[in-house]
Amino acid sequence: MATGQVVLNTERLVLRPWTIEDAPAGLTIFGREEVTHWLTNTSATAVRYHYSEGHSGAEPTVSHGRIGVAVFAHDFQTIRPLAERDNTNIVYWSELDTGGHYAALEVPELVVGDLRTFFSDSGVRE
Repeated sequence: MATGQVVLNTERLVLRPWTIEDAPAGLTIFGREEVTHWLTNTSATAVRYHYSEGHSGAEPTVSHGRIGVAVFAHDFQTIRPLAERDNTNIVYWSELDTGGHYAALEVPELVVGDLRTFFSDSGVRE
């Protein structure tokens, strides 16, 4: 079941771009990561992808490769059911106390540390 921003992106295509681009105060509705779309005036282009995905009728493709998942404190917290639905071989899962959607920019040291753990012998078990 889609909630929040996913619903807005897939069902209300017209709302998001104009809310963000015409009124910077509209950014508060969608979150701080939308600042990039506002600065570059690309939110209409970005939302078209989500809208198309939401209306494609395509079933998710299941991955059988080794997967590691990092969940950052200020990002999508309900990823586990989707990750487990779409991936059969999750070998590493971490939940970090900080960071958000752009964790590589916000907390690069945590991303690097987590990647090192994932690729080390202690992070990935066969």
